[in-house]
Amino acid sequence: MYNKTMESTEQTILTKTTQSGKAVRVVHARYLDSALATVYLDGKKVAVSQRMYDISTMLRKGQTAPAGVTNVIGRVCFTAPEATTIRAALDAQQAEIDKEPRVAEQKLRDKRRSLLDAIRGWEDEAESATNRAWSRGEEAEAFCGAKVITARAEAKTARQALADFDAANPQVIATIERERSEDADRFARTN
Repeated sequence: MYNKTMESTEQTILTKTTQSGKAVRVVHARYLDSALATVYLDGKKVAVSQRMYDISTMLRKGQTAPAGVTNVIGRVCFTAPEATTIRAALDAQQAEIDKEPRVAEQKLRDKRRSLLDAIRGWEDEAESATNRAWSRGEEAEAFCGAKVITARAEAKTARQALADFDAANPQVIATIERERSEDADRFARTN
């Protein structure tokens, strides 16, 4: 991602000088549908990220963070107030991006796709549990075993979540149906 150009101009979020005298500048810009922070150290780009990382998750056993440091982007450390400033700027820019109709529509479609994936996953789990029971010669377990019943119940819950989602977002279904119709028409014209 370092070599890609940002879609909007970079805006400075934070500047500071490290204890060793290096100039740090954090800017945010948009890349595709995401707000990204870019960190420059003495004018050289050293990190690009959508989020900050808690430094405690980055330390090896026995290591301690420098005093006051709570977060990192790349190899550059930030204090809690600095992290709050950066996070707030990224969140504000991401909120603006998410308001765009195309982005909002894509997020809804992604949510619907994840619901479909959940249904398929639980149905696959139920089938797999049934097949394992059959292979062990456990006929009753194949139909009403705990794993089969649980997977079927989860699939049913996921199907209901999809039905609720579709009812709440009819525009997504309309778009999908329109695209399918256009695809069918295009296929009919080429054959």
